[in-house]
Amino acid sequence: DVLLYFPFDEDLHDHSCQRAVSTQTSEASVVLVEDAQRGTVAFFDGASSLHVGFIYNYFADRSVTAWTVTVWFKRTGGTELVSGLLNNGDCVGSPSFGMHLGDGQVGSVSVDTDVSSAMVAIDGVQVMHDDWQHMALVYDGSALNMYLDGANVNAVPASGAIENRQCAMNIGAEHAGTEYFEGFMDDIYIYERALSAEEVQTLSGL
Repeated sequence: DVLLYFPFDEDLHDHSCQRAVSTQTSEASVVLVEDAQRGTVAFFDGASSLHVGFIYNYFADRSVTAWTVTVWFKRTGGTELVSGLLNNGDCVGSPSFGMHLGDGQVGSVSVDTDVSSAMVAIDGVQVMHDDWQHMALVYDGSALNMYLDGANVNAVPASGAIENRQCAMNIGAEHAGTEYFEGFMDDIYIYERALSAEEVQTLSGL
């Protein structure tokens, strides 16, 4: 029941039933490379990202009250700047959903819903540098949960349907064309449901 799945084994595209196509925001700057721990993965050089048009306007006329995004990542660039992992909507304001790495060795997840006066976020979770980690955003209609390496590190109250943003999904940028991620990503999953703690642990290898 996965909505989108980017394994980054053979190409940079989605391998779910949707077969969503990703395009690069700069010419050939995101490439597949071999990693000793995870095999074939995507390398982001800090100057480009992937644009996934499938998510454009996805939440229009839908009442989406459950959402999960998971990703393996290894940040190799400097920690003095914010860099995006995945988001939808930063071209017009706060994203429908987002995952990013902050200024310093911290990570964040967020959602914006039709009953929240502002983006609901979990900020400041400690992450590592130059090492593989697994991050998950799980929204279940009553709370936003953040998992790191299979453990639920924080949860905050959140309710309502996810707001629509008429923007494509970015992989590897906080905003369209800015705040690029430098490092590696692998096995991105997106579900239109809330994964259980056990399912997140399975995806994280625990």
